[in-house]
Amino acid sequence: MALNYSAAADPNHITFGARQGEVYDGVIEWSHDWFMAIAGKSSGKSLLGAASLEYWVSYWYDRVDIANYFVTSPTYNHAEQGMMQAFRERFAHWDGTWNLSRHEYTLPNGHTIFFRSADNPDCLEGLQWVRGGWLDEAGLCPYKIWKNAIGRAAANQAPLIITSTPYGMGWMYTELYVKYMAAVKNRSIEDPRKHDPQGYMRRDRGLVAMDEILLFRNWSSWERPGWDGDVELLKSTLGELELRGGFMGEFVQMEGLVFPDFSESNIVEPFDVPRHWVVTAGVDWGFSHPFGIVVRVHDPAGNCWQVDERLCRGLSSNDMVNIMADVQKTWNVRVFHCDNQKPEIILDAQRAGLHAIGVTKDVQYGISQHLNLIKSGRYKVTSNNIETINAYRGYHWPEPKDARSGPAKHPNHYLSDLMDANRYDTVGLQGFVVSNAMEHEAYTVDEYESGRKVYEWDPREHIERLHEGREEEVDYTFL
Repeated sequence: MALNYSAAADPNHITFGARQGEVYDGVIEWSHDWFMAIAGKSSGKSLLGAASLEYWVSYWYDRVDIANYFVTSPTYNHAEQGMMQAFRERFAHWDGTWNLSRHEYTLPNGHTIFFRSADNPDCLEGLQWVRGGWLDEAGLCPYKIWKNAIGRAAANQAPLIITSTPYGMGWMYTELYVKYMAAVKNRSIEDPRKHDPQGYMRRDRGLVAMDEILLFRNWSSWERPGWDGDVELLKSTLGELELRGGFMGEFVQMEGLVFPDFSESNIVEPFDVPRHWVVTAGVDWGFSHPFGIVVRVHDPAGNCWQVDERLCRGLSSNDMVNIMADVQKTWNVRVFHCDNQKPEIILDAQRAGLHAIGVTKDVQYGISQHLNLIKSGRYKVTSNNIETINAYRGYHWPEPKDARSGPAKHPNHYLSDLMDANRYDTVGLQGFVVSNAMEHEAYTVDEYESGRKVYEWDPREHIERLHEGREEEVDYTFL
């Protein structure tokens, strides 16, 4: 891929052209704040990201004393399988120094490229003097990593590039593509009063059209010059959605979603919650993976709305309890339905004055009950819960390893944290409140089932009791 270094009067202005049959047959003029390259598998999009990174490094190399850059991937394993190969090829002649334990590459002049794993959404915290950022396979990353990337780039108005396969209709679709297309459509409408407000973003200089901020390009795997794969074999073998999403670079609903019935009809705008409505929360503990909380409000008729979410990583037990306390202070949560595998943290939460109880971790049962809730039409999510909406659109069952493999027992762990939290709240409201083998008197029980202590009652009756202030009739005994 050719880079027109002679035209480098602006560090954001990059000209890409075809070379040796790489990536894109034509020229891309990039002078926007952000560039989103969405393409099929093996389409060369990572080469585009590596070329952008090298351009920034070249531009700033002799112009500033301090410059940092960042590259994110869903995990370090993802990086090694794709992005790092493109990076090593592009930077082979730079004679930089690797610090493998810190995942950093230092150039001869001291400028540094930081490689980070987006499974920790806060991995960019503390990074300063940023001159460019590359988010590879961003469709597999939480929305928070994009927000943090914008924050890191803001001080120096550094450009950002996303290179990714679509991976369903998550945050890249809702927060970038939809708004970009709205801006493009607005240009064909002469009357500004009829413009779609989604097509604008508020900046210091006022409202700016999204297509002035973001450059979007997409192409299929076989549009990469030099592609020698069998396109007809792919078309005859793969399902339509898998072909369009995985190889044609189109935003389509993923196949194998755990909750395929979740749709736009389940998403509503935020609203003022009546004070008499009951508030509950689901909690998924996180140590090696993110800690998640979802907050729901319930009306007397049994309808519920998720109105808040928390997704954090790298927390201690005390940190998690403190976040629960903050959620309690904000929403006056009546009960936290928690993963029962950490009874010691549940007990800490109870000692802190929180009404926290453990619920069964039966994944198949929980999924079936939450799916029933979605199908019932009684469950909605407010649009500001972007991480949750993104998870619904990407949380899927893994593909069988071979033809002899049976159906998977558990979904892919990617994006599971807020989905698990939702599952616990749904199951908890149905009364499957479970003690653990830990010997403490966290719960009072009436019966045993399969060696576990269980409550059962109708969730609508339970919500009615909570609204009437009679939750003590359901013996949530804590401490």
